[in-house]
Order: sequence, then structure tokens, then C-alpha cells
Amino acid sequence: SPCATTSPLRPPVLRARARVASASRRRAPRHRATPRHATPRRRARLQEATGDVMRVAPLRELCGPDFLLYSGDDGTAVDFVLAGGDGTISVTSNVAPSMNREVMACARIGDATRARELNAQLELLHRRLFLQPNPIPVKWALERMGRAGPGIRLPLTQLEPEFHMPLAEAMDVAGLLS
Repeated sequence: SPCATTSPLRPPVLRARARVASASRRRAPRHRATPRHATPRRRARLQEATGDVMRVAPLRELCGPDFLLYSGDDGTAVDFVLAGGDGTISVTSNVAPSMNREVMACARIGDATRARELNAQLELLHRRLFLQPNPIPVKWALERMGRAGPGIRLPLTQLEPEFHMPLAEAMDVAGLLS
């Protein structure tokens, strides 16, 4: 089995924006999955960030139920979890942690209707947090919400002024601005 060796896992992180995808068989980790009760740092996991939800079932079949599969693409995370994934490593959670936690909780218990309903409020934010390279829009949003101070360290730059209104609109749709 491709999941049956004991080597430590250092999974590659693929970005949907780079349009990188490999065959599921090649992405299958080559080690034994650790039990779900193991400490988080020691558990076998993979971040699948291609945005292709059809990859969840083959990865789950190859690696078994104890191997954790996380979405790395906020826009498809709900469908990823509904298809058998375990959660998400989310950019949006930096700005809307409570909302994203509730969305994922509904998806994990299989409440697709409620998960999609809640996620609909975040969809615009999922997209607009990538108007510029991460974490620039996140830092701007957190500053706007009063959760972070002004300033950003190099090599990052400030969010371009042309993106202020679109990102503020997405934050408003998500109910983050009062």
C-alpha cells in the first residue's frame, strides 16, 4: 500500500493559482497513517490545494480513514469536506474564524445545505483575499477590523488602493464590518 511505510510526512503544498496537479496515485503519501487520537503534530495529513474536489475520494481510498485530508483552497473547502475531507487550512479563517469554523462544522457532520448557506456569505471574501498575494489583503482586512495595527514589514507592501473598496465590500457581505 502507498500508505504503509513509516517515513515522516512532509507533504508538498500545491496552490490552485499555480494550476499544479498531479495524479492522485503520485500524491498518495508513502507512510502509515497515525491514529486520529495522536497529537496534531504527529498525525499524518495532507493539504490538497488544487481545488479539484474529485481528488478527495481517490486519496481517501488510497490512504484510509485515519489519514487527514485538508483542503488548501477556501473556495472549494465545503465541497472538499462534504466529499470526505477532514477540514481546511484556510486564508479566510484569519479574517472570519468563527464563521469559517461554523461552516466547517456543518460540512463535517454532512449538513450540506447549512454549510453552503453559511459559506455563501464568505464566497466573495474567499476570492477577494487573493486580489494581491497573501497575506497582504488579510493584513489590510485585520487592520480595517481593528484586530491589527497599521504597518507591514518588508518584503510585503501595502494593499493597493484600487483593492480597498472591493475587499471592504466582500467584508461587508460577510458581515465583518459593522
